[in-house]
Amino acid sequence: MLVDIDLRITFLTPFTVGTGAMGETQTNKPTIKDALQRPIIPGSALKGRLRHTCERLARSLLNDDDAVCHAPNPATTCPLETQGQDQYCLVCRLFGSPRRPSSLRFTDLHWLEPVTAAPTLIRSGVSINRRRRVAEPQRLYDLEVVDPLDVVYRGHITGHLNEDEGQALIALLLGGLHSLTTLGGGRGSGLGRCAIQSQARIDRRLVDEAWRRDGLLRLQNGGVNLWRS
Repeated sequence: MLVDIDLRITFLTPFTVGTGAMGETQTNKPTIKDALQRPIIPGSALKGRLRHTCERLARSLLNDDDAVCHAPNPATTCPLETQGQDQYCLVCRLFGSPRRPSSLRFTDLHWLEPVTAAPTLIRSGVSINRRRRVAEPQRLYDLEVVDPLDVVYRGHITGHLNEDEGQALIALLLGGLHSLTTLGGGRGSGLGRCAIQSQARIDRRLVDEAWRRDGLLRLQNGGVNLWRS
């Protein structure tokens, strides 16, 4: 089963995706950009947030906290040994695990329309001691955020899934995309609120709402093996 999901993400508030390096900006936490200095959203950032959302959705749909593995603890992360063989949960069959490659590929998300200048702002903040609930002394920082300006980001999710479980897994993935409302860092400060539009094609046929709903019902009614090798 060939999967192709077209994504369009519109940010409602400024956002930031940290690079882990200082770069050329005069800020403690710059946001990641492409070679033309245009902010982008790495596919890995979307994949990580979407995986977490799908984990929560699967547990809610199945009313079972153990419906998927419990990352990131190695002892409770797939593969789990059951009856002498390694087993993988629904989420790991979609997104991969330490010993199983992902069935899907997430492209980086780029601006849909060409923009010559990066609309970024510098915001200041202070580190908070979560135990004492007070500001940490001498821990002032600043970070670079992207002003949305109604710019639409576009990317793709592509891959292959088994025919017998593909509908339920794709329905879970689309449900996760529908539930995902934030991306990037600083979400507790109101950054990264977004609206995601997705259009999925399975074997080049457009997926409609009824197909997605049937997949979720099949998952809820036990029509898919939750754990398999």
